[in-house]
Amino acid sequence: FFSGLPLLSFVSMSTAKSIETVGLRHESKSEHERRVALVPSDLKELCGGSPFSLVVQPSPTRCIPIKDFEEVGAKVSADMSECDLIMGIKEIPMEELIANKSYLFFSHVIKGQPYNMPLLKKIMDLKSNLFDYEKMTNDRGVRVVAFGKQAGQCGTINAFHSLNHRLQALKEANPFACCKQAKEYPNFVEAKADLVKAGEAVMKDGLPNSLVPMVIGVTGRGNVASGVFDVLGVLPNLKEWTPAEMLKNIKAGNYDNKTIYKVVMDAGELYELKENPDPAAFTFAAFGAAPESYTSAVPRFLPHFSVFINAVFWKNEFPKFITKEGLKTLWESKQCRLVVISDVTCDIEGSVEVTVKSTLPDMPSFVYNPVTQDAVDGFEGEGVVIMAVDILPAEQPYESSCAFSGALKPLFPALLKADFSVPFADLQLDPVWKRSCIVYHGELTPDYEYLKPHLAQHA
Repeated sequence: FFSGLPLLSFVSMSTAKSIETVGLRHESKSEHERRVALVPSDLKELCGGSPFSLVVQPSPTRCIPIKDFEEVGAKVSADMSECDLIMGIKEIPMEELIANKSYLFFSHVIKGQPYNMPLLKKIMDLKSNLFDYEKMTNDRGVRVVAFGKQAGQCGTINAFHSLNHRLQALKEANPFACCKQAKEYPNFVEAKADLVKAGEAVMKDGLPNSLVPMVIGVTGRGNVASGVFDVLGVLPNLKEWTPAEMLKNIKAGNYDNKTIYKVVMDAGELYELKENPDPAAFTFAAFGAAPESYTSAVPRFLPHFSVFINAVFWKNEFPKFITKEGLKTLWESKQCRLVVISDVTCDIEGSVEVTVKSTLPDMPSFVYNPVTQDAVDGFEGEGVVIMAVDILPAEQPYESSCAFSGALKPLFPALLKADFSVPFADLQLDPVWKRSCIVYHGELTPDYEYLKPHLAQHA
């Protein structure tokens, strides 16, 4: 028996008053998905308090052996029907859903995504509860359980892997030849060690002329960006410029071929008022109230970037950072120095409109031709290499799972103690959990009623 698992809440509303049995499912959406929401060491610590039984589905891909779960008392079974709460990472295929359960996973429905409206409708039809990790936030709206940092780490490692292979394809001098894909490393420590080697090679022999000055543009300063900075920070020859310093120094020729420059854009360096582009005039409150009054500042800086790492949250109503037309114009001007885009956020045709598709770890990148708008898998051909793996943390599944589980562990007991037989308005549940509840007893909760038109159109 175990007690308290803070991450998911899908309880059988018609039969279960509380969560007595928790199920950890096999990730069946993709063969590349190897993560797990709760690791055995944390499950062991959760013993005591409100006891619960644990059922774990066998999995040929999970990063942690099934025996490790058995050693902490789990029952191994493909059958989840006895579980009150069924939790996973990615979306559960509709044919695997069971009526009158509570579910916890990344549902990808909160933006009204058309492709997942049938999934949402099915959960509602089954009179179940849906909790979503993505909406587990504190009082300031900050997510408290996430894979963001690991996504940023893997996305940055993969950016250098893409740069390595692109330079190979172009037959250019390549100081990044040691840089592999994140999934090829046993841990982040070894990945960083190779990046140190690459930096030392640049310091010794310099960069190819086409990369001088080598500027890496990064969007945001949040959780995802913290992972980007963690990896970039090991470069022995890294220097940071503000966007304004970049423009000034490049114009004056104040750079060299043995330094890698980092430029971070956030707030007023990402978005600027159409009537007043001064970054000092930007406030998040004003932007959130009227995003249509703003445009993106990124196009002013984009001509100078060699690598662009997109690591900031974005909504459909926000201005795009890179548009298809904008990149086409830049490309045709012969002033485009952009070699690699690592789109960690991976919103298809979103903030980076040229991310025309997501990719998987076995083919992480494609070359996008700004003129023809063709996308060709791999690293060869005319255009810009785009890395758009949408399950980046799965490339380092063990470290990602441990970090995620550690954040979830202190929250889980509150979920187990809740009485799910009462109406939602009367549900006594930690606000972190209550904010994450999208469906309760088969109905959209008040904060998510805005999804009704999306359901009507796409479900």
